[in-house]
Amino acid sequence: MRIEHFDDIIDRIRYQDRAGFCGPTDSGKTRAMAEVLKHFDDVLLTSPKRKWDWELQPIDDPKAWERQQKRFSRRAYDLKELDRELNAVAREDSGDPVVFLPERMADRRLHHAVLDTPYRIALERGNTMTATDELYYHANGSNFESAAPWLYYTITGGRSDGVGSMYCFQRPVWVPKVALSETQHLIVFFLEEQDDRDTIDARAGKERGGKSPIDWETLRNEDHTFVYVTRRFVSEPLTLDLEKEAA
Repeated sequence: MRIEHFDDIIDRIRYQDRAGFCGPTDSGKTRAMAEVLKHFDDVLLTSPKRKWDWELQPIDDPKAWERQQKRFSRRAYDLKELDRELNAVAREDSGDPVVFLPERMADRRLHHAVLDTPYRIALERGNTMTATDELYYHANGSNFESAAPWLYYTITGGRSDGVGSMYCFQRPVWVPKVALSETQHLIVFFLEEQDDRDTIDARAGKERGGKSPIDWETLRNEDHTFVYVTRRFVSEPLTLDLEKEAA
């Protein structure tokens, strides 16, 4: 396998796959996920942070720029609006992505249920790429099946329904182990905590007592630099060109 550019990773991610983007705030993980998502139709993205930005850049052709802005403009702030936007996408057969930005709720159980609803819809709908900009807001390692059952079903069995999933997270030790084990594509930026690095090392195939297959030192020293990890494969460090990827 040769991974020399970010586009090589985009080419490897299929519609029904699971992809994780891991790193601290401002590392570039959210921008990386957005860039991958732009290549898919029928994206249903949940933003618990309520700050999603597609980072679109103007293009020379005014009509093409207008079409691009329209395509990435669909947003919903409650379940009624979400239903309306998804119905419009289906009616127009546009494949436009829909971003769901629900209000935060003091009742965490209810908030989890609202965050989980798009995953139920996606499984019923089929042929959908789901995403979230913070996996930990949905569930942690101890409550995955109870707090986010539809997300759990999506990650563990969504392939049979034509449903894939992408998710950002800051710390691997905070997220459900099954989510990591089911992830086929990992984009990993530098992780400050040793237990987080150990978790990713194990996922990357590090032998007990052996050397890490990840060049953590380069990731530490170079901004927006990451490695691509699959089963028993780790790329050399690559740098995300934020200006290029936003174009």
